[in-house]
Amino acid sequence: MLRPILKTAPDEGFLKSVAYAVRHALQIEYQIEEREIAVELIGREENENVLFWEAAEGGIGILERLIAQPREFRTLAARALALLHFDPSNGEALRDWEERCTAACYDCLLSYSNQPDHRHLDRHKVRAFLLALSRSDVGPVANGPSYDEQYRRLLGLIDPGSTFERAFLDYLYKNRLRLPDHSQHTPAEGIAVQPDFYYERDGVPGVCVFIDGPQHDEPTQAEHDRTVREALKDQGFRIVAIKSGRTIADQVSENLDIFRRQ
Repeated sequence: MLRPILKTAPDEGFLKSVAYAVRHALQIEYQIEEREIAVELIGREENENVLFWEAAEGGIGILERLIAQPREFRTLAARALALLHFDPSNGEALRDWEERCTAACYDCLLSYSNQPDHRHLDRHKVRAFLLALSRSDVGPVANGPSYDEQYRRLLGLIDPGSTFERAFLDYLYKNRLRLPDHSQHTPAEGIAVQPDFYYERDGVPGVCVFIDGPQHDEPTQAEHDRTVREALKDQGFRIVAIKSGRTIADQVSENLDIFRRQ
C-alpha cells in the first residue's frame, strides 16, 4: 500500500497517475505482464491510498523483493520517470515527447485495461513526487503501527469478496487478540501459495493461517490445499486452518498460543 505524503491533499488524478506509473514501472523493471500486478485506490478523501497486489495465482514475489531490498524503490521511481518521458536524473521533460504526449499516452500511462481512468491521468502531476522518491532513503517505521492501524491495514489487504476472512479478522480485533503480521503473504520461495494470514516467529518459519470457506471441501481444492500445506510443513511452517463448519471462537481457543497477545 502506497500513501504519498504531500503538503496538500492529493487529487484523484495524482493518485491514479501514480498508481499506473508505478505499475508500468513494475512491469518493465521485473519483466512481468500487466495482468500479473493489479492496482486500485482504496479509502476515502485524506485516507485514500494506492494498493498494489500480485494478481497471479500464488504470487510472484516482486512486492516482497521490494521490501527486502528497499533501495530498489529508487530504481523503480527512476524507471517510472523514464516511462513518463522525463529524464530520471533531474526530472526534466524529454523534448522529443513534449508534443507527442501532452498529458498521457499509450507509451506511458494509458492502457486498454485502464480506459475508464484515462481522463484523470496526467504524467506532469506525478513528476515531482517520483523524482523525490528516486532520491529517497527507505527505512522501517520506528515503533510499528498501533493495534488499530494494523487492523485497518489488514482490512485493506484481505480478499474483499471473502466475508469469512473479514469475520475472522473482526473476531480477533473485537476480542483484542493478536492480529496477523501479514495478509496474502508468500512465505516460502518455490511454493506457489499465499496464506490468508501470516504470523512471524523469531528465528524460525512462521504460522500460516488459512481461512477455508465451503469451496475448500471440494475434492480438487482439498487435494491442492493438502499438497501445498504439506510442502510448507516440510519447511518448518506451522499450519492453522480455520474452517467454515465450526465457530471461529472454538478454533481460535484451540490455538491461543498463536492468537493471545503477549
